[in-house]
Amino acid sequence: MIRWNSTVVGVHTLFGKVGGEARYVYFRAVSLASALAVCEAGLLCLGERSTFGFTTIVVAPMTRTKKADSVPSQMARLQNRLINYQEQAQEINPPDVEALGKQVEAENGALRRRVGDVKRRRIEEAEELEEENRELEEENREWQRRMEEINKNRRIILQIIFVSILIFFVNKILKFFEIL
Repeated sequence: MIRWNSTVVGVHTLFGKVGGEARYVYFRAVSLASALAVCEAGLLCLGERSTFGFTTIVVAPMTRTKKADSVPSQMARLQNRLINYQEQAQEINPPDVEALGKQVEAENGALRRRVGDVKRRRIEEAEELEEENRELEEENREWQRRMEEINKNRRIILQIIFVSILIFFVNKILKFFEIL
């Protein structure tokens, strides 16, 4: 940890000083956010280089011009320093186009796989719905067939009842005329 004006500047391992003075300090930061923490803590970034995923940053204490500097002006200066640092970092370490291309290809491949998975799931769901629809149509045909059979049986029963009643009345009429 580096202490500056009694506040802890959150980082990382100290591994050297330049020229025997504590004025310049090298430390290893994991990300640009760590460099921001250094800038906010009152240290000026003099340079950096990346090795093995870490960023080595050379910092020096910043001197304050006035104790009465307003917070907005201090924030504006810090933002300007940050912008300058980012521009310098881009110049020192230009983006690796090949790595970015591979990363984009990997992301596109992952997206294609996800799209393929979604399409496959939709096809499976459509097949399941078609199968369910076929089963329901079969059940519907079976139900209609049973209803037709039931209606046919009811007509036969009604015909039998009608013929029975007709025979009964014809028989009564004939008996009535025999009596006369």
